[in-house]
Amino acid sequence: MQANLQWLDDPEVFRVNQLPAHSDHHYYHDTAEFKTGSRFIKSLNGAWRFNFAKTPAERPVDFYQPDFDATDFDTIQVPGHIELAGYGQIQYINTLYPWEGKIYRRPPYTLNQDQLTPGLFSDAADNTVGSYLKTFDLNDAFKGQRIIIQFQGVEEALYVWLNGHFIGYAEDSFTPSEFDLTPYIQDQGNVLAVRVYKRSTAAFIEDQDMFRFSGIFRDVNILAEPASHITDLDIRPVPNANLKSGELNITTKVTGEPATLALTVKDHDGRVLTSQTQTGSGSVTFDTMLFDQLHLWSPQTPYLYQLAIEVYDADHQLLEVVPYQFGFRTVELRDDKVIYVNNKRLVINGVNRHEWNAHTGRVV
Repeated sequence: MQANLQWLDDPEVFRVNQLPAHSDHHYYHDTAEFKTGSRFIKSLNGAWRFNFAKTPAERPVDFYQPDFDATDFDTIQVPGHIELAGYGQIQYINTLYPWEGKIYRRPPYTLNQDQLTPGLFSDAADNTVGSYLKTFDLNDAFKGQRIIIQFQGVEEALYVWLNGHFIGYAEDSFTPSEFDLTPYIQDQGNVLAVRVYKRSTAAFIEDQDMFRFSGIFRDVNILAEPASHITDLDIRPVPNANLKSGELNITTKVTGEPATLALTVKDHDGRVLTSQTQTGSGSVTFDTMLFDQLHLWSPQTPYLYQLAIEVYDADHQLLEVVPYQFGFRTVELRDDKVIYVNNKRLVINGVNRHEWNAHTGRVV
């Protein structure tokens, strides 16, 4: 598959080859890594080679080719905003679209229900482009594993290539985008190319009271997945009506080879409350676990239980450990329009904020 610039103009194309969303759990090779950090994650933050173009027509077209001469590229810090690195225009907008008063622009299908608007963003004079390059090697823990790249936040339209091969496309600025690099990964000398367009059809819905930036503004990581890996984790702690007992249901999604999953639940003080083992791949569901005496979670007493799932291969070699904290609580919005937590009225003390730094913007 080749990248298509016209995806910027089509609201029905907002992700290509992007991996499905999943739970945000962390995973480690063993419990010792809880304190030292997981060997399965490698940060690509730092200095990247960078080119800025005022319009899509001025972008360096073949910059993703491994033999591309990037000696004229600048250097930019990732994560970071393009505009706060000295390129483009800082803009604050509240009730209007960023282009209103300058460019007449309507969403596709609104003026003609049967057609798109060619060049709406792909040939726009106000769509700046950042072209990023990063070279990296794999450490020993990554070699022979499935390799995923994770962009935690890129505003707004993102194209990705590795070693000259197109990897994927995404438009969702404020949630992670992940892609599988495995078919094209090398042990050394990998060339990652990322193209970021400030605007696409997502601009019609990513519009609110805030500063408008572009670029890779959150962490970029590559992740290694063991031969058997918990990709998704669904934890459902449900108190009974008496709020004194409850049940816990857990379902996992295991990719790769069939594995043995050993689950342990401990209380806040580390005492083992229940344990269970299941074997399989794909969707693996644990038997319902009953709790007779609950410690409820509440804003005043945020009590959390400790969950750990160990993943073993067919030879009972430990592949990974997934820890998670969870709490039992009930949340209701009743007919009186009041939110109740554990049958008590919820009073919220706090503020609504964007992640923000006066010097670096949304890069905190």
